Amino acid sequence: VDKLLYDLYTPMLARALVSPNPIIRNNATHVLADTFPLHDPTASTEEKASVIVQGVQQINSCMLDDDVKVRVTGAETCARVLQVMWDTLAVKDVRLLLNQKKLKEQVRPVERRATSECRLQRCQRPPRESLRRCKDGL
Repeated sequence: VDKLLYDLYTPMLARALVSPNPIIRNNATHVLADTFPLHDPTASTEEKASVIVQGVQQINSCMLDDDVKVRVTGAETCARVLQVMWDTLAVKDVRLLLNQKKLKEQVRPVERRATSECRLQRCQRPPRESLRRCKDGL
C-alpha cells in the first residue's frame, strides 16, 4: 500500500506544489501534511533520508510562498509534521523549519500565531529530547 501511495502522490505533489495557482499549492500543502514522510518502502535508508529532507524543503518553500493562505497552511503543516516527527527529524531540518528569518520579515499576524503555536506545542512536549532542543534555542 505504501508503494502505491508513493507512486500516486509523488508526481502530483511535485507538480502541485510549484503550480502558478495558489489554490492548488494550498491544497497540495494540505496533502503534504497528511502524507509526510512520503517515501518508497523498498528504498534504501539513504534514499529515505533524502526524501525526508526534500519534504522538509517543500514545507519550507510553502512557508515562504507569495500567497498568504499558502504560508498559513505551510506553518500549520510545519506544526503537524514537527508534532509527529520531532524526535526523528535531524536537528538541522528542525532548525530550518523553525528559524525563518525571511518569514519573520514578511510575517502577518495569522502566520505569526501559527508559528508561535507550533513552537509552544514543541516546548510543552514531555520527552527529554524536546526539552533539550527547546533549551538550546530552537
